Amino acid sequence: MTGKSEFDSAAQEALEEAGVIGRVAAIPIGEFEFAKSADPQSARRVRVYPLEVRGTLVRWQEWEKRKRRWFSVNEAVEAVHNAQLAAVIKGYGMANRQLISDK
Repeated sequence: MTGKSEFDSAAQEALEEAGVIGRVAAIPIGEFEFAKSADPQSARRVRVYPLEVRGTLVRWQEWEKRKRRWFSVNEAVEAVHNAQLAAVIKGYGMANRQLISDK
């Protein structure tokens, strides 16, 4: 997003795509490669920023297109279809296991 830092852009994406409001960290916890299509030229490196959720919206910009779901760390690792992203999630969960309730 033009004019915003990467971490502010991540928080904006969380708001637009999931209706999640929170405090985002300025330092990424990892990165992964993502392609929107089978074309290798479309691949991009994506940095992941943790967000402390402070609230959620009932309706948000993409609420009719996207469903919000909450996962434990282990459930999130199993749900994603990108091994690099799964490793980022798992690593963050392990490093912060005192802060995260993994029920």
